Amino acid sequence: MAKVPSIAVGGASRFSERRELPARIIDRMKTIPIKDFGSAIILMALLFLFSLLSPQFATLTNSQAILESSAVPIVLAAGMTFIILQGSIDLSIEGIMAATSIAVSLLVANSVTPADYGWIGILAGLTVGLLFGLANGLLYVIMRLPSLIVTLATWFIGLGFATLMFPGRQPQILEPRLTSLALDKTFGLSTLVYVAVAVTLAAIVLQAFSQFGRMSMAIGIDEKTARLSGNSIRLHKVLAFSLIGLLSGLAGVMISAQLSVGNPSAGQGYLFPTISAAVIGGTLLSGGKGGVLQSITGVLILEVLRNGMIQTGVDPYLRHVVEGAIIVGALVVSGWQARSRDEDCEMTILSADRLSKTYPGVQALSTVSMELRENEILGLIGQNGSGKSTLLKLFTGIEQPSSGRILLRGKEKIIRSPLEAASLGVGLVHQEQSLIPNLTVAENIFFDKKSSARKFGFYNWRTLNRAAEQQLKKLESDIPPDIRVENLSFSQRQMVEFAKVLAVEELVDEPLVILFDEPTSLLSPSEIDDLFRQIQRLKHRASIVFVSHRMDEVLKISDRVHVMSNGENVAERLPGQTDHRELYQLMVGVRRSDDYYLEERRKSFADAPRRLGTERLSKPGAFRNISLDVREGEIVALTGVAGSGAEEVCRAIFGLEDGTKGRIFLGDEERPVNATPSQNIAMGIGYVAAERKLEGVVTGRSIIDNIVLTFGSLLGRGGVINRERETREALFWMDRLKVKTPNAAEYVERLSGGNQQKVSLAKWLMSPDLKLLILDHPTRGLDPGAKADLFEAMRDLADQGVSILFVSETLEETLGMADTIVVMRDGVVSAAFRDLNAFKPAPEAIVEAMV
Repeated sequence: MAKVPSIAVGGASRFSERRELPARIIDRMKTIPIKDFGSAIILMALLFLFSLLSPQFATLTNSQAILESSAVPIVLAAGMTFIILQGSIDLSIEGIMAATSIAVSLLVANSVTPADYGWIGILAGLTVGLLFGLANGLLYVIMRLPSLIVTLATWFIGLGFATLMFPGRQPQILEPRLTSLALDKTFGLSTLVYVAVAVTLAAIVLQAFSQFGRMSMAIGIDEKTARLSGNSIRLHKVLAFSLIGLLSGLAGVMISAQLSVGNPSAGQGYLFPTISAAVIGGTLLSGGKGGVLQSITGVLILEVLRNGMIQTGVDPYLRHVVEGAIIVGALVVSGWQARSRDEDCEMTILSADRLSKTYPGVQALSTVSMELRENEILGLIGQNGSGKSTLLKLFTGIEQPSSGRILLRGKEKIIRSPLEAASLGVGLVHQEQSLIPNLTVAENIFFDKKSSARKFGFYNWRTLNRAAEQQLKKLESDIPPDIRVENLSFSQRQMVEFAKVLAVEELVDEPLVILFDEPTSLLSPSEIDDLFRQIQRLKHRASIVFVSHRMDEVLKISDRVHVMSNGENVAERLPGQTDHRELYQLMVGVRRSDDYYLEERRKSFADAPRRLGTERLSKPGAFRNISLDVREGEIVALTGVAGSGAEEVCRAIFGLEDGTKGRIFLGDEERPVNATPSQNIAMGIGYVAAERKLEGVVTGRSIIDNIVLTFGSLLGRGGVINRERETREALFWMDRLKVKTPNAAEYVERLSGGNQQKVSLAKWLMSPDLKLLILDHPTRGLDPGAKADLFEAMRDLADQGVSILFVSETLEETLGMADTIVVMRDGVVSAAFRDLNAFKPAPEAIVEAMV
């Protein structure tokens, strides 16, 4: 038997491998997009403006005053940032500050304490704040109420506590040790300013170099995926609320030191400016974007604006109006940015989702999936009859699919005609030109579109020709709009075809989708060069599918190449990572079906020790009395028709199905049937979800961040992450699983579906103690090339003793990959076929057990 390549799961030897770390990845990870400097630019502009308007503003004394007034808001914003990053909100900070101020007053007022015990007041304030924050977090995760409701209640509790503990008393002066925090100056600044600076630096480090910071961002972007990564989401939420509670307590101490007294209204007026400061700085209320540095910048913007208006003599009432308008504007912008982020995360403009097309006696397309991304040229190649033109006809409504879906800009569309396609911004340049020879250029351009030049069936020729000229100018063409098409050369008619498609732009606000079906088949080399120049120009305003059978053209013009054969997906390649030879081999098909699943590496497992066992596993309405075994190194396929319960069993084993009963064993040791995903991961179980975009990857984060999401913290020390080791580890798995990307720091949503699946798998292969890997429809949406890579990785893992339980997409995959097949029907096990190495059952036998 041939030597099997090794996948040393969790092996320490990988960390010592000498792998060059590409400088471009480090540069990318350290680079902040210019738009993220917007808040800093605003701050600098305000400083410059008020310096011009008021000489007093630019003085050292006034600068110190701004920093003094910023100290308390900075501390609050630093803590609030982690709450907002997780997509939550905390309304209780004013109540916590009030309770803290009164607690400090009761402990260290001069009239109460005989000695200077200011440090007791500081400790008491921090303790009160921490307890309130911890209560917020526990109530939030246990009661599962919105954070808005929980913290609103705590706000009133804090205010009530402060009022009850201070009924009718006169404010009392606090001890000198506490008031000295605000009164004593070092380099013209009080201790409070230095405390705020220290808090800021600590928070920045916490966000950038801790698992808590990473998970705060991941929870805000995609909580479901973060949870499936095995991290305790509830713990991170409690920690975030405890942190803001602690810092609110500190802020209460600071404001008491500034006032020199304890006061129930100590925190009044800090809540909304704190939230607004975070938003103004660039931290989204919807979570997942921004950070401590941005929020602190937002605080400084508000304080500089307030101080500047005072220095320039702006009326107090007008100041309130300006500040209120800025707060409202910040919230509106945050909502707009959140929507923009959601749109940006979905980079796919047009996609086919398992499209099939059947004609009488002919299967033209079979479950074809394909994605076209924003401002991309996608090359589509295949032999004659591979289904390329049929796919384009489905996209433009010329034909209707037999099954599957078409998604345009993230939404499912039923395109019934070319006219409807044009209204949606989809245009097709036909292989055989679709112009009408005896009509003018202008008539052809607007023949199938609504136009203001046509009313009641009559043309306003001047308006029509002027509109046609505008379309032709987009292509830098001087073709007269009133000439008949039959008098044009072929290349000129091709320009009219392009103009006809570009006219669709006037019908939609979104970017265009332009489909080119063999546009170069009858062009000369010089005409092809002109065509390519126009296509490159169009790329800035459209996403393009370029169909051709000429490999050199496809490699020259395309950003990606999608290969089809016999109506099916075959592979996807990047032009810089392939050549003519490979593309031709992919088109004609060189991989034989008998080695596709590497069945020669299948073994018997009758004597292997049990790795996973279930006894009478049940969940009402999903499955019942499921008893199965998965042995060490064995690949077990759990299969059945839709609704059989197979997917739910996999999710239940990983701890994702509430209400599950029965018994689950790892080896000979029983583990709790209601164990959480994080507990199961600690026991060596991994789970690759079927819906990778919803549960497998965190969009808006890099490929590297996704791979190290679950186990990256193990490469650091003391909760501090080690980015260099994480990057090296991620690169190892990307190379091993053949993840295709020009940059490992690229956003994961920019990858093809197959490569996203590989990233989701790599996340679990980083486990130092992986024993069982659960794969729920792992090949869904993958092309054959990506499937082959996945099948090879499954065989390699099994050869090293990792057990695999998977739900297959097809019966062929089940028979090809499984060592044991367990069939489910109506929530129960209906048949089991063991030791496929010795005897492979007939497909009919499995189908019979399914139905």
